[in-house]
Amino acid sequence: MSDLLKVRIGGSDYLCKWDPNFVVIGGRKYKTVKIGNQIWLAENLDWKFTGLNYKDGTSSNTLDNTSTPQAAYYNYDEATFGITGKNFGLMYNWYAVDYLNNHLSDLGVPAGWHVPTAYEFDDMVTACGSNPAMKLKATTEWASGAGTDDYGFAALPTGFWGTTAYTFGNIYQYGDFWTATEYSATDAWDKSIGSGSSVDSHTYEKFDCFSLRLVKAIA
Repeated sequence: MSDLLKVRIGGSDYLCKWDPNFVVIGGRKYKTVKIGNQIWLAENLDWKFTGLNYKDGTSSNTLDNTSTPQAAYYNYDEATFGITGKNFGLMYNWYAVDYLNNHLSDLGVPAGWHVPTAYEFDDMVTACGSNPAMKLKATTEWASGAGTDDYGFAALPTGFWGTTAYTFGNIYQYGDFWTATEYSATDAWDKSIGSGSSVDSHTYEKFDCFSLRLVKAIA
């Protein structure tokens, strides 16, 4: 039964075929890819998990500079950027990232999966060799410098939401990913992919909202 996985649905246990190229997180099946000695989600996280303040843009239900876990789709447009649209995923503030990482088992995240540290992201980039951004970027959606997507990581130009102007920006130009690594009490590290060939490191305010991937080390 090594190729079977026991899952619990509605109080009953079922044996299901285990597919090493997918993982179920928050009730959704995500594609995964192996890069170096790590396994990564091959899609941006799109999960309105318990404890998250989902912002849909209506009335006063918008992103702000509070330290509550928050997330929204670009321009609050789930129809365009959600699962049934471009599948860009939700953009989370760092407080949501931290909350998720500290409640993995409570939220039912499969064992081993977690928010990557800046160092784990760097290990993945190093494993890609030269021109890592080009190898990690999706072949579509980028306004310029579309990638070759050598590994199936399919990084998308999802843009961001920032507190500098309290607005969304950089859609189709940059894809930024939060890491679990703090820089200070107010800032944390992110990894950014743009039109160039490198993956850049920046620190941003924890209020800002970026895309999120999860990672698992290979045992």
